[in-house]
Amino acid sequence: MAWLAMPCPVLLPSAVMTPPALFFVHVMKTAGTSLFWAMRNAVGVDYVRPRPSESPTAYFDIEELQQYDRERLAGARLVAGHFPCYLADEMPMPIEVATVLRHPVERTVSMLKQHRKEQADAATSLEEIYEIPEVFDSLIHNHQVKMFALTQGDGVANYMAPLTIDEARMDIARERLGSVHHLGLNEDLDAFFDRLCIRFGWTEKLPSMRVSAEAVPIDPGFRQRIERDNEADMAFFRYGSEIVRARADC
Repeated sequence: MAWLAMPCPVLLPSAVMTPPALFFVHVMKTAGTSLFWAMRNAVGVDYVRPRPSESPTAYFDIEELQQYDRERLAGARLVAGHFPCYLADEMPMPIEVATVLRHPVERTVSMLKQHRKEQADAATSLEEIYEIPEVFDSLIHNHQVKMFALTQGDGVANYMAPLTIDEARMDIARERLGSVHHLGLNEDLDAFFDRLCIRFGWTEKLPSMRVSAEAVPIDPGFRQRIERDNEADMAFFRYGSEIVRARADC
């Protein structure tokens, strides 16, 4: 099926029209943590849902978000977390959706480096971590497309549930990504955040909160393996990049 990017959305500056709340689909290892803290500071912590301080799993537990009191959700200016995109449709107030994608190889390497740092096991190679089923299946394998291909009918507890990506799932993911109001790429994060600031009237600066900044040489063969294993993510990233380029021409 041939896919076309959604027409450029008409997004008026906040000085012209009060914007709706923002639903941020935080895909792991795309610099989403830096974005979240900047967004949180911009809207004020009292207007963020869910509040991570309320539960250690609040930032990614789907059921916790679904059980949130509708009145409390309706008062939010930012709903953010490691939540699949379909949850945006369940919000009780007008929203715009934002997310950032990253080249799958770079995202995977960053994920592996973070895992090694957290485990304090410098002797373990990135390739060895990559082969750990719990890491690969939950956090790496076509992870970005999964965040947009999951549906309510899947009944998963959180973003770590494995999902087989077939063409039907790709169709779901592409359609959802095309409807995202604010789509950015990790490689151009500052420009993406600048556009959010214009839209929502924010004055925040984007902090850098990199947790895996160590420089590690990656064998070309390993990079090719990541691309082969995550073919759906590669195609999804290319599609997202096309959307970003098309909108830049608006």
